[in-house]
Amino acid sequence: EFPFLKDSNIEKETLGLLNSYAEERGKEIKAPIPVEDIIEYLDYDIDFRKDGIYEDDNILGGLRISKKRVEINENLNGQEGRQSFTMAHETGHIVLHVPYYLEQEKIGQKGKSEIICRKDEGFEGNKKAPEEWQADKFAAYLLMPTAMVKKAFFQTQKRSVNVRRKSLL
Repeated sequence: EFPFLKDSNIEKETLGLLNSYAEERGKEIKAPIPVEDIIEYLDYDIDFRKDGIYEDDNILGGLRISKKRVEINENLNGQEGRQSFTMAHETGHIVLHVPYYLEQEKIGQKGKSEIICRKDEGFEGNKKAPEEWQADKFAAYLLMPTAMVKKAFFQTQKRSVNVRRKSLL
């Protein structure tokens, strides 16, 4: 089982990835976050699939570690937000979990060679597998970096909003 990670550590990993990507590309990161490019920056390929396990709508994506391939269920075409989140989620597995599995293999433990992501294991689900929850957190921090969200918010609001007393809508 993968070790516990604090939210602050997960956010730190996303910021490190965004900063190294921006430095490598020589440009500032702006919304929307270029998740597909980031996956390729990490030296992984992206494959959209509708065969085999991807006939099941519950399976959103997968990571084939030994093949350095991210697989995305083709059923997500036309669902831009969900597709981006799934790709960011798989990026979370690459950054947070793959190094751990590779280290486990080096010391003779059986590491995972693939990670299959299902709707019912992350934020939306009821199983709350630690790896899936961590990858979901990573995806949220990657797609909506705190500094960018705060900057966008304060461009429209003069001060913080107490959401208990005031509706934003």
